[in-house]
Amino acid sequence: MADNIIIKQSNHKILKPGKHTIKYWMVNSGAVIQKIVLDFGGVKQSYLGPPETVYKPAKN
Repeated sequence: MADNIIIKQSNHKILKPGKHTIKYWMVNSGAVIQKIVLDFGGVKQSYLGPPETVYKPAKN
């Protein structure tokens, strides 16, 4: 891993289907969040993490 990098992990149970929101707050002005990864299964560990997902809104 690169110098000065910290990887944190937390596990959560989603009890109801539907839309969910992830919120985060600044607690230290010197901290930088480079990437947030949501793993619903199947994400393989890698140095740079998984590639970015391109958001494509549904057509009405």
